[in-house]
Amino acid sequence: MAALNTTQNKNPLSPLGFRFLIEKLPNVEYFVNTVSLPAVSTTFVEQPNPLGNRLVVPSGRLNYETLTLGFIVDEDMENYRELHNWLLDSTHVDNQERFASSTVRGQIHGQGTSFYSDASLIIMTSSQNPNLEVVFENIAPLDISTLEFKTNDTDVTYLEASATFVFRRYKINSLQ
Repeated sequence: MAALNTTQNKNPLSPLGFRFLIEKLPNVEYFVNTVSLPAVSTTFVEQPNPLGNRLVVPSGRLNYETLTLGFIVDEDMENYRELHNWLLDSTHVDNQERFASSTVRGQIHGQGTSFYSDASLIIMTSSQNPNLEVVFENIAPLDISTLEFKTNDTDVTYLEASATFVFRRYKINSLQ
């Protein structure tokens, strides 16, 4: 018996058609040029059984790699400064009172609503219509890359930065 072909859409996924939105970083969207959809994995544990056979079951936990975002820095550095300020706010390095109040009685930094943000990766079809939305829940910045200014280039190469985020989980939703 021949296998049934159930694939409806035979178009390959293009890496060019996407938009990336972060609620806390409105000035980043237009300049995003790379996004890496993080890998996800699980672990398995061995469960003893009376027959002595090896029984392996999922651990019930998903492990996500970090979310990496690349973007062109705008002339006023608005997008870079938004991210920089988010990092400052998350650590309270510039305000001793805020730092002290966030660490009393075992509270964890950034557990308030202002620390986390949601983000969406909108993946387009080959016709550049929104097709899928990858929703990242509770993202938080880990780092932002170096910006290197130099005068010895003969052509203008616009500055690019990258940022790394942690997040709770992501879901992939169809938009069609």
